[in-house]
Amino acid sequence: MKKINLIPLLLLSIFSFSKLFSQEHKVVFSKKIFIAEDLSGTIKLYDNGVPTFTPFDKVVITEYFDSIKSKYMLDTMKIFNECWSTSKLYPYKGIDLSTMKDSIYLSLDSNDFYCSPSDYCYSPFGPRRGRQHKGIDTDLDIGDTLRTMFSGKVRYTNYVKGFGNLVIIRHLNGLETYYAHLDKILVVPNQSLSAGEVIGLGGETGNALGPHLHFEVRYKDNAFNPEKIIDVKNQKLKLTELILTSKDFEWKKQWRERKYHKVKSGDTLSHISKKYNTSTKTILKLNKNLSINSILQIGQKIRVR
Repeated sequence: MKKINLIPLLLLSIFSFSKLFSQEHKVVFSKKIFIAEDLSGTIKLYDNGVPTFTPFDKVVITEYFDSIKSKYMLDTMKIFNECWSTSKLYPYKGIDLSTMKDSIYLSLDSNDFYCSPSDYCYSPFGPRRGRQHKGIDTDLDIGDTLRTMFSGKVRYTNYVKGFGNLVIIRHLNGLETYYAHLDKILVVPNQSLSAGEVIGLGGETGNALGPHLHFEVRYKDNAFNPEKIIDVKNQKLKLTELILTSKDFEWKKQWRERKYHKVKSGDTLSHISKKYNTSTKTILKLNKNLSINSILQIGQKIRVR
C-alpha cells in the first residue's frame, strides 16, 4: 500500500480553514516552516485552539532554498578540495587530534549507510603485537563483494605495503574510510559513490594472514575506533551525531611515550635493562610474550618503557 504524507494535506486543510477564520483571537504560538518549495509558510495557533497557515511569498521561499543549496555546495566543495590528494596516502600534513582542545561534531545518516559484509570482528581497534591496530578486521572470503559504507568520493586507490590493495573514500562529513587487503579494486580516484555501491572484492593482499577486510575510519588522517559508530555484530549504525574529542585519539599520545629496543647480536634482557636504566622485571611486564628464559631473536623489537 502506498504511504501518504499527511503533513502537507494537514497544512493545506489548515490554510483553507484560515481563510474563514476570524483574526480576533490572540496568537499563542507561531512558527515559520519550510517543508518544500511549494509548501512553506507561517503556522499559528490561537487561544481558542484553532490553527492557521499563511504561505510565504514565492521570493522568500526561493531565497531560503537557494541558500540551503548554496551552503551544501560550498561545504561539499570544501570537503573534496581541502587536502585532497589521489597520490598521497596521508594528505593532512601531520595534524594530531590527540592534542586538540575542542570537540568535533559530525552528522551521520542512518539512511545513507551500508555495514561491513560480515558480522564477525575478530581483531578490534587497539594494541596488537607491539603496534597500534588502527582499524578492525572482519571476516570474509576471497572474492566477496565490498561496498562503501557511506556516500562520498574515492580519494585514493593503490597497492600499499601492509595494506595491500587499498581504497580510501572521503565522505560528505569529512570522514574517510579505508578498505584494505582487497583482491581487486573496482573504483578509480575522484569517482562519486552512493552508500552500498561496489568498490572491490575481498582478498588477502599485503600483510594479511588469511582473507579478511581491514577497515579504518579516520578524520584528517587520525584513526579512531570504528566501533564507536558501527555495531558490526548487528550490522547497524550506533549513532547519528558523532562527537570526537582528544580522548578518541589518546592512543597516539600513548604510543609516542613508548620506547622500543631492536635486538642485536649478543643482547640479553639484563644488558637491555641496564642500557635503558630499567629492570628485567619491568621489561617482562611490558612484553607479555617474553619470559626470563626467552631466546631473543636478532631484529626483534622489545618495549623498554
